[in-house]
Amino acid sequence: MRKLHVILVTILAILLVPGVTKHGEAAKIYGCYHKKKGNLRIIKQRGMCKKTEKLIVWNTSGPQGSPGTDGADGLNCWDLNENGTCDTLSEDKNLDGICDVDDCQCTPGAEAPGITNALCELYSMLDIPWPIEICGEPSGNIVFVSSSVYNGDLGGVEGADTICQGLAEAAGLSGTYKAWISDSTSSPATSFTKSTNAYRLPNGLYVADNWVDLTDMTLRNPISYDEYGVQLTDEPFLVWTGTHRSGVLVDVEAGHCNNWTHSGGEEEGEIFGVLGNVQKGVNWSYYTYNYCNLMYHLYCFEQSLIFQEMSD
Repeated sequence: MRKLHVILVTILAILLVPGVTKHGEAAKIYGCYHKKKGNLRIIKQRGMCKKTEKLIVWNTSGPQGSPGTDGADGLNCWDLNENGTCDTLSEDKNLDGICDVDDCQCTPGAEAPGITNALCELYSMLDIPWPIEICGEPSGNIVFVSSSVYNGDLGGVEGADTICQGLAEAAGLSGTYKAWISDSTSSPATSFTKSTNAYRLPNGLYVADNWVDLTDMTLRNPISYDEYGVQLTDEPFLVWTGTHRSGVLVDVEAGHCNNWTHSGGEEEGEIFGVLGNVQKGVNWSYYTYNYCNLMYHLYCFEQSLIFQEMSD
């Protein structure tokens, strides 16, 4: 009972006596403990205890403890798959041969408040819609597959471009749009603005880092979303192109529906149009061919004047 009384008195005294509850190296608490009664009272300084009391001091600094162990190393911002290794094909974004902080970009010219740039980059690489509220509006040339289908009589390449432009404007997309399509005199390789900036779907997903990346082998994501950002569901996912993945004309006999002015079927002879398959593999632009009376989609690419043209 006496011990409990001492504890209660001590707590109450510490709370009520001013100037004795400071923390730090120099802060000390002085008390006088009655040897017979067991009472404890708090004092402001030494020299205030009676003969029947014993001086007690708290908060006297002891020796410094030994340092703790180091924590685990954090992840590099460019290490998207968290394997601790520079995977140059996917993580060396500026193509300088090394993975460093210069590769930690959310998107060209955009900031990502409240989240790391590497996480925004991860959204771009995965098939996940771009979080505008976190990463901001994605920059880059918009690419989409047409929501409508057409036969091989597109009114030529110029007519196909007009279709893409009309679809973009109807969906509220700004800029100039052209169809990914070739005939005997024109192809994307000769008529497109070869952008040094990214190509993206309307929902922000990467298609390619730039023109070189677009025309090498495969895409980072298939061009499977239309001008409204809605994913295609109407199989087969085929697109009139007449174009190799490098952007040049596919040189096959009658492979472009008489320069995209023909809509005849099998009964009118072997006049075909080359088709791409909506995928991210090597067949995204040149997959097969079919008669010109059949109905297929178009690929549409933004040709914004703000993007610098890449030299050949």
